[in-house]
Amino acid sequence: MINTELNHYIELTTWIRELSSPKIDNTESAEEYRINLIRSFNHIGELAKVNQNILDEYFYPLMHKTSLNEEEIQLLRDFSEHLLDATSMENIDLPMHFMQSQKLLEDAEKKQDDALIILSLDNIVMASYAMLMTSLRLYPCFDICFKYRDKGLEAAERIISYLEPEKFKKLDRYCKESVLINSRYISAMFEWGEDIDFEERTHKDMAMMERSLSLATDPFYREEAPDYDWDYHVFRTLQYITCFTEYRNQIHFNKELLKKILSYTYQFIEFLNKTTPYMIEECTQETQDLYLCRNRFLAEEITLEEYKEALRELFSRRQMHNYSSYILYTNFTVPYEYILVLDKENLQEEDKEVLRNFYNEMIGYIFHMPKIGVLSFMLTFLAYILRNYVEVDGAPTLEEMCLSLMAALHPPTFVHTLSVAEFVACLTKHLIKRRPDLFVGTCGIQNEEEVYEKRRELIEFARHSAFLHDTGKLFIIETIITYGRKLLPSEFDLIKAHPEVGADLLEQFPSTKIYADAAKGHHKWFNNLNGYPMSFDMDTNPNKVFISLLTVADCLDASTDSIGRNYKQGKSLDYYLFELNEGYGTRYAPYVVDLLKEEEIYKEISDLLEYERDENYRKTYALLKEL
Repeated sequence: MINTELNHYIELTTWIRELSSPKIDNTESAEEYRINLIRSFNHIGELAKVNQNILDEYFYPLMHKTSLNEEEIQLLRDFSEHLLDATSMENIDLPMHFMQSQKLLEDAEKKQDDALIILSLDNIVMASYAMLMTSLRLYPCFDICFKYRDKGLEAAERIISYLEPEKFKKLDRYCKESVLINSRYISAMFEWGEDIDFEERTHKDMAMMERSLSLATDPFYREEAPDYDWDYHVFRTLQYITCFTEYRNQIHFNKELLKKILSYTYQFIEFLNKTTPYMIEECTQETQDLYLCRNRFLAEEITLEEYKEALRELFSRRQMHNYSSYILYTNFTVPYEYILVLDKENLQEEDKEVLRNFYNEMIGYIFHMPKIGVLSFMLTFLAYILRNYVEVDGAPTLEEMCLSLMAALHPPTFVHTLSVAEFVACLTKHLIKRRPDLFVGTCGIQNEEEVYEKRRELIEFARHSAFLHDTGKLFIIETIITYGRKLLPSEFDLIKAHPEVGADLLEQFPSTKIYADAAKGHHKWFNNLNGYPMSFDMDTNPNKVFISLLTVADCLDASTDSIGRNYKQGKSLDYYLFELNEGYGTRYAPYVVDLLKEEEIYKEISDLLEYERDENYRKTYALLKEL
């Protein structure tokens, strides 16, 4: 019965993800699209109640048991396999997987059962790596990811300690295979971060992989694990070494090690061409060519221009209708590697054309991409691309790109963004009339007379701040669409990072830098005592008035809409005004709350709620149809 219920949780969670971003293929109008979204989120609400009940009745009681029996252990292992795909690192519910992995390890350690300990540690490694990949997108909030890296590294080191011959001989077949796999997989836990000594890491990483490679020719291990796929072990280990230089060697291998990596790259390709077809399917010809040209360039075997030409040729072979993880890898990595070697101050027309083609195709590619199977994998590449974005004529600006990606990945959040922009423009317009003094010192304005002269510019500044305020959510879409249950503390950590993550991205570009404060501060309270991030100082920020307006507009839309906001029923405007008054002078700026008490402004906001939101769904539908 429990097994059936937990399997049902998997089915419902998958269904909920699909409902959160419904397809528009057979939708004939914007009104039909809006109605479908409302139906979808009403349905999500019903399914979520079932899911939460399953967790409360069957899953959480297991988490609180002091000891698990064999049937319960097997049940959790079966559930775990469905929550996270060990091959693609794609997850159905990663935080739940991480939680139960820790529970299984605690239980195994109490029983002092080496086999259970190894299998539980293996789960911890996989869950930690997947969580690490999610949180590494959240630059500069590295503290979120380090704990997962450290837990995964500790677990992997404990597993490979069983390589000691006397320990290894005592293990069963499956545990031996887990130990051998982790001897190479431990490299994945050495992801970069500000606290890493790169020179120490690179030498240690290479030494670990060479040790893992040597196991394949060691008579002892070959004899002890005769059924282990040793060819696949060599394939993966050589591939890990070959991939050390991803993202233009950002972990800083020196020249000597780069030449060694190139030597292993040649060895890898030679080995691959002599092996079985299923390995070649996991490393396409395009991927092999990418590995080789990148490592030849970094080892100074070919010039920069030769490398760029090789990347352009690979880009011409892209498969923009294939969503397998292997094809997705090259579809994103080839142009990203190209971006990294560009002289951004002296772009050639050929470079600009490559960027235009890639940016325009990328939006459509992501829109058509399935939301289950490769979403987390893709988001890692997307984060790297946006952080190194190059704005060129004829291609989307960073703001346009972020808005289009939001529409492609999660239309409800895109509609929210458009609505907040309308609300904040309305509030800004009226506040300028009543309190021009509040805008003196913003946008270079010196006095109240200048406020009136530049009121249109101020309104547009507020509007574009709203367009970009949730940019950081692009990196945590799979958390945003977790509608099937209550969010866990680890997920709130990710969500609370989005203001800093978005602001950090916006600060890197001249076209968006002026909006970074709004993105960073829109969840900080007016009194500067609550909200997040705590490091953001509302009192001294020159854009405090815009942030205060944005905070009210953001909460106004979130409170009154039912679509995409955790499937809850939207509140009335009057009820929201009651909440505003409760936060008067603490969470919300008094001068913004006072605006909404005026009959003229109340009516204008009411009209926007009734008519403009529908218009925003029409705009979203039109954009999605274009994509």
